[in-house]
Amino acid sequence: MALLKRCSAVDRGHVVLPFLRSQKKQFNVSSKQDSTIDGYDATQIELMLHDECILVDDTDNIIGHASKKQCHLTSNSYLHRAFSVLLFDSDNRLLMQQRAKHKITFPNYWTNTCCSHPLFIDKHCELLAGDESVSLQTKIDGVKHAAINRLNKELGIPLHEIQDINLFSFMTRILYKAVCDDTRWSEHELDYILILRKNVTLNLNENEVSHTKYCTQQQLAQMVHDTELCISPWFRILYDSGLVHTWWSNLDDIVAKKYTIDDKIHDFYQKA
Repeated sequence: MALLKRCSAVDRGHVVLPFLRSQKKQFNVSSKQDSTIDGYDATQIELMLHDECILVDDTDNIIGHASKKQCHLTSNSYLHRAFSVLLFDSDNRLLMQQRAKHKITFPNYWTNTCCSHPLFIDKHCELLAGDESVSLQTKIDGVKHAAINRLNKELGIPLHEIQDINLFSFMTRILYKAVCDDTRWSEHELDYILILRKNVTLNLNENEVSHTKYCTQQQLAQMVHDTELCISPWFRILYDSGLVHTWWSNLDDIVAKKYTIDDKIHDFYQKA
C-alpha cells in the first residue's frame, strides 16, 4: 500500500515548551464545550469531551483527572499517563499506523501500532490520588487493559486475539512534550511503552486510522528518514534514541520475558 505523504505544514511537532514541575496537589478539571473544538470531527470531539485522562506528577503518581480536551489544550498542557504499543508479527515486522485525518492531535502522522491513554476508571488505574505505595506492576496492568481496548477500537483487532495481558511486555516510561501543527493543541505525556509479538486480524476504524504498514527494520528506516512523511514526535523519540533498534534486536528475549524491565522514567523533554 502506498504511503500517504502529506500532513500539516509544520513538520513533526518539534516544538518544546518549558516544563513546570507538577505539584503534589490533587485537582480535577471539568470540561466545558467552547470554540476551540468547533469544526473538528464530531466523533473525535465527543472523545475529547468525555474521555477522562489520568493526571500525574513527573514521578507517575496520580494527582487528579481531566478531560482529554483539557489535557491537550496547549494553554493547559496537563501531564497525563499514556501508552504506546509496538506490535510485531511472527516475521518480526513492526506494525505502523497512519493516524486518520479526523484526529485533532497530529492528524495524518505515521506512528507506532497504537498510541492512546488509560482512562480514569478502576480497570485502567489505581484511582487513589497521591498514593505512592501503589506498585509499578499495578500501574502497568491498568495500562495493558487500556491498550487492549484501544487496539480493538482503533485497529479492529478481535479481543480474543489480544485479551491476555501477559502477551504484552512493559519496556519503560518516557516523559515528553510536543506542540501540534495546530498550536492550540499539544501532547504532554508520561508514556508507557508496551511490546507484543502476535499475528492479528485487522479491521481499521477509519475515524482513527487511515493506513497501516508492516515494516522490516530497513523499511522503517526509510520511512522515518523520508522528509515527505510526518512521524509522530513520541515515536521519533523512541527511534532516534535507539530504543526501537535495541528492542527489535532483543525481541525474542522480550517475548520470552527474559529482558530486564526498566523501571526508570526517562526524561525526553528536550528531544521532542
